Amino acid sequence: MMNHNSAHPSPFYALFDDVTESTLCFPTDEDEVGPYWLESGDLDTSQGSSRSCEKVEVVNLGDGKYRLALKSDGPFSGLRLNWGDEFVAEESGKNRLQLLRVVTPPAYKHYQLLVPRGFDNENPLARLAHSFGGGWECIAGGMLTLTVPSTTAADFEEAAQQADLMSVDDFN
Repeated sequence: MMNHNSAHPSPFYALFDDVTESTLCFPTDEDEVGPYWLESGDLDTSQGSSRSCEKVEVVNLGDGKYRLALKSDGPFSGLRLNWGDEFVAEESGKNRLQLLRVVTPPAYKHYQLLVPRGFDNENPLARLAHSFGGGWECIAGGMLTLTVPSTTAADFEEAAQQADLMSVDDFN
């Protein structure tokens, strides 16, 4: 487990320095949810032929590769990518990106939970996520997204379950 000072409880948050605002366009199903992708990261267009565009904040990693930092539509977003997820896109105008593929395997695993108001860095679950090199975001007064590196996800899940902070149902 990693230890970090309270000002920077996890190196995860530093991944989002130098963000820029863009509009990301991607294929969706009839409910405007997407993209869907194959294990290779190639887009699976068999899920539908619609397209959607959403305002996002991204970190440009160079050579057409980006890391998602923020979905402006938050919990109402149809975008199936989460913060920390990486993808390949081409520019199709000023601050406009066309999604080409998703980077796989994913570097992070995400968990969505409902929690009471007041969730902060002192919460045992936040402290646990930070100790595994992850981060958290809580919006709309209780919609929590926990993110940990995929390489430590199994250990995180075991520790969370042993500490009675999450149940097996939370891991899907």
